[in-house]
Amino acid sequence: MAILPVFLLALPIGLDFAFATALVFGLASIAALLFFLILGMTGLARVFERIPSRYNDALVGFVIAAVGTYVLVLG
Repeated sequence: MAILPVFLLALPIGLDFAFATALVFGLASIAALLFFLILGMTGLARVFERIPSRYNDALVGFVIAAVGTYVLVLG
């Protein structure tokens, strides 16, 4: 939905420009998500180094339960 106003403004300039705008938006979105994913994985790797391995299953279960509760309450 974020691209819709930009896409609608690009249409009067031409259909080729609208497609180029959509392509650039898609590629920029993919690049940003990839960058933040790598950044997050690096940060999580540092955090998980300090946690003993026996607590990993409990930690993953807590995260799944927290996300499920968030989606149930606010979703």
